[in-house]
Amino acid sequence: MPDELADIPVFHCTSGSENPITWGEVSVFILAALSVFPSTSTYRYPCGSFTGNWHLDKFYSITLHYIPGYIADFITRLLGGKPIIVRLFRKFDQAANVLQAFTTKTWHFQHTNRLFLINELMSKEDKRLFDCDIKSIAWREFCLDYVAGVRKFLLKEPMSTLEGARKNLRIVFYRNLSIQLVFFLTTAYYLASSIGVFS
Repeated sequence: MPDELADIPVFHCTSGSENPITWGEVSVFILAALSVFPSTSTYRYPCGSFTGNWHLDKFYSITLHYIPGYIADFITRLLGGKPIIVRLFRKFDQAANVLQAFTTKTWHFQHTNRLFLINELMSKEDKRLFDCDIKSIAWREFCLDYVAGVRKFLLKEPMSTLEGARKNLRIVFYRNLSIQLVFFLTTAYYLASSIGVFS
């Protein structure tokens, strides 16, 4: 590293040691927030979990994402629409692969410079205007605001469509439940038939 870069102070703004949150908590909070601020284009009821097993993760990805995605895209194509679900899952997987080193390991960053900045250099007015206190983050509310922001700014869905999106989410929930029930009963019927239960 060049000498002139070695003297540049680094200010880490990380939550790990002061206000930690686990991926399990993130999952619970985000899923709850998705029920409050659903997208108008939801086609599956939001669910999810994290696993440390690569093989199980790939199994879930294929059975819970790609197979339903291909089916949804096939139906969309039959109806004359543009299939996008599998493409979205591929983009998601690419992003997850890029971020894997950061999401699957525990990282510890020294934040002494940030603490010095807050405690020694910032006035009360500075602290009020530029809140850098990680301990003040309420993760549940943060995730709620995050999902609301994604819906509004990334998906460009106005809040006026929220009630319709919630109604659609209820329909999606019961539709998915019905599909799972039919799949379970069909599988149970064929298994029972194969061992002679109905003979």
